[in-house]
Amino acid sequence: IASALMRAAEKGKEVLKKDLKVISYKKAYIPTEWETEEYAYEYHCKANDSNEILVYIDPVTGDLYMGCEANWVGVVKAPEYKRATEIFRVAEAADYGNSGVEGIAWYKDNMLLVGTQVGANLWAYTLDGTVVWKKSLKTIAIGCQEIADICYDPVKDQIWIIDSESQSIYLLNGDATQHLATYKTNFAGNCESVCLDYERQCVWVADDSDPSSLFKVEFTF
Repeated sequence: IASALMRAAEKGKEVLKKDLKVISYKKAYIPTEWETEEYAYEYHCKANDSNEILVYIDPVTGDLYMGCEANWVGVVKAPEYKRATEIFRVAEAADYGNSGVEGIAWYKDNMLLVGTQVGANLWAYTLDGTVVWKKSLKTIAIGCQEIADICYDPVKDQIWIIDSESQSIYLLNGDATQHLATYKTNFAGNCESVCLDYERQCVWVADDSDPSSLFKVEFTF
């Protein structure tokens, strides 16, 4: 493992203090063979001039939901996982380009959370594309500049947002009306993904710098 990553992890131990502490890390590689039109979802993303693929799995059905910049949201049905179908587009993000849909997460009451870099905007959508609510996290979570990824915690009814610009994780209540906490992620260069892991008592943070890395971060829920 590169010495730079080791130094970053040590730095992470300092900035996260008692709440968050890096306990291990490893390289994560992007499978370049996926960059072909053999996969329908990759084709759809390329059609939108986007290199971003954001995915989340329905915990009940196993369906794979995805978002692509600028504003495309679709699904690949389980268990075949053969073809992506568009379910809706985020109308307000149509002109956001490569700063559009950057995060997607399964949400309570059979909904999806969708977030964009522009405006740090967060929407709750029903699966038929109906907007339930929209929030700009710039007005709720002080310091938040963009949404790089989203993770919903159904146990505590909380929303986790990672922001690669401010190098922070923002913890919100379940309706995104209250900012509960901020955790710095200075240990990674460009944090683009966050995932909670109750079983291992940790938070996974992905960094898409070169080389890409995956950090396992100790956390007491």
